[in-house]
Amino acid sequence: MPDKRLVIKTIGIILNPAAGDGTDAKKRVFNRVLGKLRGYRMLIAPGCMGADYCDSAVIGGKIVGELNYFDRRDTIALANAMALAGADLLIGIGGDGTQSDIAFGIYRSGKDIRIIGVGIGSTNVGSLIRFTENDLDTFNIEQMHEVSLDCVLAYHQNTFIGQGFNDCVIGTTIVGTLDGKQVDLDAVQRMQGRKIQSQSEPIGTAETIVSKNGCVVIDGAIQEVGQIIAAPLDNRYLGKAVSGLLCWSPFLDYGAALVASPVPLVQVNVDRNTLSEIEPLNLTQVLFDDEDRIELRGIKPGAVLCLDGNPQTVLEKNDVIEIRFKRNAVKTLR
Repeated sequence: MPDKRLVIKTIGIILNPAAGDGTDAKKRVFNRVLGKLRGYRMLIAPGCMGADYCDSAVIGGKIVGELNYFDRRDTIALANAMALAGADLLIGIGGDGTQSDIAFGIYRSGKDIRIIGVGIGSTNVGSLIRFTENDLDTFNIEQMHEVSLDCVLAYHQNTFIGQGFNDCVIGTTIVGTLDGKQVDLDAVQRMQGRKIQSQSEPIGTAETIVSKNGCVVIDGAIQEVGQIIAAPLDNRYLGKAVSGLLCWSPFLDYGAALVASPVPLVQVNVDRNTLSEIEPLNLTQVLFDDEDRIELRGIKPGAVLCLDGNPQTVLEKNDVIEIRFKRNAVKTLR
C-alpha cells in the first residue's frame, strides 16, 4: 500500500553521462522516466547530466545547478543544489556510484529527502537501485512506499569522505566497462578520468592493522591481506551457517561487517580456476554496529578507498581510515 504520509511535489533528476551504453540508450531511459513524472514540478540537471537528453515535448522543467568538473563532483553538487531548491525526491540515472554520490549531496544539504535509483551502470546491485530499463513500465510513485536504508561511513585522516550503501572496498581496481565489456579498471587512473584495464594487487603489508574499538582484530604480520571490504548487512545471511559470522548478525542486531581476504575478491577476472588455486580461502570477518569504530592502518601506499564503486582517495604511507555504520542513512522509495 502507498504511504499515505508520503507527499511528493517536486522531483529532481540527474543522469550520469559516463554510465550506460551510448547516447541513444541514455536518452531513451531519461525520457521514459520523465514520462512517468507528469504532474510533478521538475528540477532537471543541466547539459549532459540532464537537459541535453530532454525531448522537445518535455516542458515545465526548471534547470538547476551548473557543471564545473564533468565528473562525480558535479553529481554531488547538483544533488545538493536540488535538495536546497526544494526537491522532495531525487532520481538518479546511472550505476551504484551515481546513487551514492546523490546520497552524499543530500547529506551535505542537511535535507531529509528521498532517492530512487534507475540503474544503467556497470554494476546495478546496490540497495539504492530500484529500477532498470527493463522494468520501468512498473514505475509509479503513487504505488511506492518509503524505506530507510543503512550504510557504512568512511573517514580518511579524520575527514568524512562518503557513504557506501553497497560496500566500501580498499583495493587497487574497480569494476567498470571498457569497449562494452566489464573489466577491472585501475582505480588511480579512474580517479583521473582514464579507463585503463588492470590486474588487482594485494593491499596489505606486514604493518597492516585493523582494529575494532581500539582492539586489534586483523594483523598483517600474521595473515595476508589482499583486499578489505566493509558493507551493511541484511537478512540474506540469516541462518546460513556457511556464511560464518554473518549468519548471526540479524540475531545479534549487527548492522555491518568487514571482511579481509588474502587475495583480491572484488574483481571481474576471478574464476573457478583462480579460486581453486588458493583454496582453502580463509576470510576474516568482523561484525560491527553504529557504536563501533573500525580503524585501518598500514595499508600499502597506492591502494584506493572506493565507495559503491567510486574511487575516493589514494592512500599514502601512515594514512588512517575509519569505518563506521549508520542506520537509516537515507530514504528511498520501493
